[in-house]
Amino acid sequence: TFKLTVVRHGETEANSRGVIQGHTDCPLSNIGRQQANLLAKGLSGSKFTHFFSSDLKRARQTMDAVVIANASRITVIEDRRLRERNYGIHEGKTFSDLRKICKRKHVDMENIKDGENAENVEDLYKRVVDFYDYLLKTLIDFANSNETALPITDSSDLTDSDQVMKVNASVLITTHGGLIRQMLRYFYQELSCDLLFDDIRVCSPNTGVSTFLVRVCNHNQKVLVQRLELHSKRHLQL
Repeated sequence: TFKLTVVRHGETEANSRGVIQGHTDCPLSNIGRQQANLLAKGLSGSKFTHFFSSDLKRARQTMDAVVIANASRITVIEDRRLRERNYGIHEGKTFSDLRKICKRKHVDMENIKDGENAENVEDLYKRVVDFYDYLLKTLIDFANSNETALPITDSSDLTDSDQVMKVNASVLITTHGGLIRQMLRYFYQELSCDLLFDDIRVCSPNTGVSTFLVRVCNHNQKVLVQRLELHSKRHLQL
């Protein structure tokens, strides 16, 4: 059993203006850095065994704030598969402008794909599945070679009388809103996760935290995903 914590990056200037970033490498804004620091404070009682981040600045800067707050020596693994969708020639435009372009071209937002290396939603979905397969193999190998078990609840929430379920690994991923939506879609469609269809349609807020339990059945290797929380913003009230 593994715990998976998935976080959208903090706010950027482009986010605040409704501008499409995609693979454009924008740093966090002042507000985004504040959000990342509050996220780090909120996760400071958590114990992680693995850190994965998109290699784009806005995700990595969000991750770095958490790593510093955790005083962790665990290496952050940057993975290009965790990047946002590549919007090609439409990066730098507003989403409002892109909707108008799609209407004029008679194509929906999910399928438009203009420019070298541009992606539609199905391309992004395939990236998610590829990364998740890699992640699961990595965690199974880790569990088989490591007997340490971690509580699924943050240490700050525990009392002496608490009986807490333990997990074999705890993973933090910092990534992007579009990718998180496709990850939720995969969990819902393929891994029997207790999500609603409308959950997949909602984009995580900046530094929104979603946590899941991932169980691998020993007898048939079937993978089941249970939602613990979705797009939580409670750390922003700290």
